[in-house]
Amino acid sequence: ENIYKIKPLQYSRFIDDFNRVLKTGKQSDTEFSYPYSSEKEVFLRAVNVPIKNNDDEIYLVYSIIEDISIRKKNEEIISKLSEIVKQSTISILTTDNKGNIDYVNPYFSEVFGYTEAEVLGKNPRILKSGLTPEETYKNLWKTIKKGETWRGEFINKTKNGRKSWVNSTIFPLKNQLNNVINYIAFIEDISERKIMQELLEENELKLKESNETKDKFLSIIAHDLKNPFGAIMSLSELLYQNFKKYDETKKENLIRLISEGAKNTYNLLENLLTWARSQKGEIKFLPETLTINKIISENISLLSDLTAKKNISVIFETNEDIDVFADFNMLNFIIRNLLTNALKFTPQHGEIHVTEEKTEDKIKFCIKDTGIGMSNERLDSLFKVDQMSSGKGTDNESGTGLGLILCKDFISFHKGKIRVQSELGKGSTFCVELPVKKERI
Repeated sequence: ENIYKIKPLQYSRFIDDFNRVLKTGKQSDTEFSYPYSSEKEVFLRAVNVPIKNNDDEIYLVYSIIEDISIRKKNEEIISKLSEIVKQSTISILTTDNKGNIDYVNPYFSEVFGYTEAEVLGKNPRILKSGLTPEETYKNLWKTIKKGETWRGEFINKTKNGRKSWVNSTIFPLKNQLNNVINYIAFIEDISERKIMQELLEENELKLKESNETKDKFLSIIAHDLKNPFGAIMSLSELLYQNFKKYDETKKENLIRLISEGAKNTYNLLENLLTWARSQKGEIKFLPETLTINKIISENISLLSDLTAKKNISVIFETNEDIDVFADFNMLNFIIRNLLTNALKFTPQHGEIHVTEEKTEDKIKFCIKDTGIGMSNERLDSLFKVDQMSSGKGTDNESGTGLGLILCKDFISFHKGKIRVQSELGKGSTFCVELPVKKERI
């Protein structure tokens, strides 16, 4: 038949190419679609070869036509897959069989900060942060060397050093001879998810601590407040019922015990209320420039009755006025509480030394006593709410340890530190460090 009369060919690229061969006398190669039927279209490849006579005239054309429908379909699939890889919001990385990177998609560069040119030929170990256990990498290579798919998590790092949590799927790609030609990795950045998980765990821990704090608070109210009130009530009732029977000495002793119990209970209640306000964030931090020497001296004077009662010498030597940027109420509480504790646990005729020093960016004051000291176990639990306790003083003074918890909280407001050294039978030293410069608060 005349090819120009075959309708499916009339308007195809085949006819255009055939005419070009006749005109130029050169072999051609073209691809075109061909309606095989009303329901099916195929893709064909035609190679048109002109045959010439002795006069260099074309007298015959060989057209070799091949059905390339499957190849065209595969190319279309590959093109779609390529576009999916390019536009994917998962980092995709491939390496050769030696583990050297030969491709990364654009999203990889967006997440890790490396351009494709910067990583080609490199080993993926450039992403290692040092935070992923080596056992994870050993398990990975053991799995993919067996031809299996490995799934797991890494802590990688980006080009600028930022930590990045990733969930990875890595598998080998094999040829028809079952030889590994590539390794392919799908890397999903799960940093936000991990951060949220850490926040949830942190909040869960805070909630647990809050519940423990609440339980401790209720325990103190139930025990440490109830008992002193019970003692005050019993002593008051005893005094009331036997007021006419008791002599003046007996009456004075009972009144003294009632008074001391009331004072101790009031102090405990005051600390409890302050602590509760601190936990609820209701205490305002109002720092100002203060002379710490003056505050220490005033508190030593206020406690003079207690020192005289136990014949304790309080030695405070200072050569210069030292200013600190601090909240007056908090600093006053810290100093008074540490001095009171030193007096409480120092026996008759003991000594308390108060020292202070100033450096370029902080001031430090220490309160050292010659008291009964503490064990290592007591030191470890000193500032823990769930383990809060306080032993009896050398004159049987009571307490809960709540004052030290408040001291630590107030010191934290100032971005400061408290350090403790103690040994049983050899006294204790409490040192507080506070920043001097206003901008460091």
